[in-house]
Amino acid sequence: MSKNLKLNISIDVGGTNTRLQFETVQNGQQVETSEIFKAGINSKQNLQDFIRSSIEKQKRVPDNCTIGFAGIVLNKNEVNITRWKNRPKVTLQDLYNCGLPEYNTLMVNDMELAGYGFLSLEESGYKFTKLYEPPVKAQTKPDHSRYVLLAPGTGFGTIGVITGRTKSGEKYYEVIPSEVQHVTVSPLDDKHEKLMKWMKNKMRISNLPSWEDFVSGNGLELTYQGLIELFYPKCKREKLNAEQIAERAFRNKDKICTEALDIFYRSAGKLTQAIALFFRPFNGIYLCGSTTTKNAEFIKQSGFLEELQKSTDRENILKLLPVYIIEDKEINIKGGLWACRNIKFDK
Repeated sequence: MSKNLKLNISIDVGGTNTRLQFETVQNGQQVETSEIFKAGINSKQNLQDFIRSSIEKQKRVPDNCTIGFAGIVLNKNEVNITRWKNRPKVTLQDLYNCGLPEYNTLMVNDMELAGYGFLSLEESGYKFTKLYEPPVKAQTKPDHSRYVLLAPGTGFGTIGVITGRTKSGEKYYEVIPSEVQHVTVSPLDDKHEKLMKWMKNKMRISNLPSWEDFVSGNGLELTYQGLIELFYPKCKREKLNAEQIAERAFRNKDKICTEALDIFYRSAGKLTQAIALFFRPFNGIYLCGSTTTKNAEFIKQSGFLEELQKSTDRENILKLLPVYIIEDKEINIKGGLWACRNIKFDK
């Protein structure tokens, strides 16, 4: 490889599957990308082996790396992966030990990857799918733009993005991670309130469930079970996983599955309202992630938008916020590569 070319690597570490991709860059511009390497990973050792073997195939240590985890990354230095056996801690030093570049590896949350991916897509002129267009365009200050990204799926990811220019004309951006999905849920209606209390007892927790307890794969399964037990006791009881529930709902084959998935997206919509009223993202609310891509048509017919905009005092603001769906499945991987090209790494 020419000395003028740099090698970057983007890694997206999920609870069950991990993906990574390399790119070669010249003068800050992407020249070539590798295939996306994928593996089922469930331990720190598996992750290190996967990264090490992928780097060996390139026959060169990467110059820069951005790696995102499905979990809270503390001080860009460590993360506990709760979906893996024994909830192992992965540190920056663990990543250096398997071949990632020292001082040139950025460790972030997976939603930060999505935030960088959004910036990459916007920069490339990607056409986002419109879910809602306000009748009157909201006026924003010319020196900054605000966006909110949400990924309702296996878990519920939330993040804010701000872009703009300094007085000297230099571009700036900020990706703001959020964990607001873990606050206690509030009832959408009487039926939902009964489900909340049922879920609390089912989960054997002292507090009421969180928003993510409803907007997650496990939450969808519990909602389906709760609907049958509380409201449809005469219906045949089947043990369905989240993917099966969503599939039946999407094809309108099952009334209870459809209702469960609608509660999933109504819950997502209600929490999105809280984020929107705080952040006021006049440049758009964006739904992303593989689950969003699969369920895009259902989302359009669900109560997501109604719950987002339902407010006695602030409906006028909420209806000024455009809503989009990002159907690019590789947003996280693209985000990691974008960060490698645009973020100045500490030496």
